[in-house]
Amino acid sequence: MERLQLAETRLEHAYNTISDLTSDLKGIEKELTELRENTRKSEIVSELRSKEYNRLFHGLPSESPEETPEQSEHLIRSFLTNSLRCSESDLAKISFANVHRLPKHKSALQPSNSTSSQVQL
Repeated sequence: MERLQLAETRLEHAYNTISDLTSDLKGIEKELTELRENTRKSEIVSELRSKEYNRLFHGLPSESPEETPEQSEHLIRSFLTNSLRCSESDLAKISFANVHRLPKHKSALQPSNSTSSQVQL
């Protein structure tokens, strides 16, 4: 009978230990997920800061055909805030020197509407 009680006590102790470890593991997983997200954001911000004059954003819809540089910058900052979930403090670290829209890139196979030849880089 003592051996049975001893086995039950040990089994209960092992169960409690497993429960504690499972709880600790969930906490560690949550911390790692947050760390990964913060690292991703930090990498994006660092990359944007390092390419001060070479940032290209594609596929952002235009709000008006005569969009001002300030409106374009606001649109890009909104995209970074909403889509990439960058914080305001991260966005404050990113400076924009010149913000403007580029015309859509045309394929070399598409005929041009103008008679002059144009080279697009």
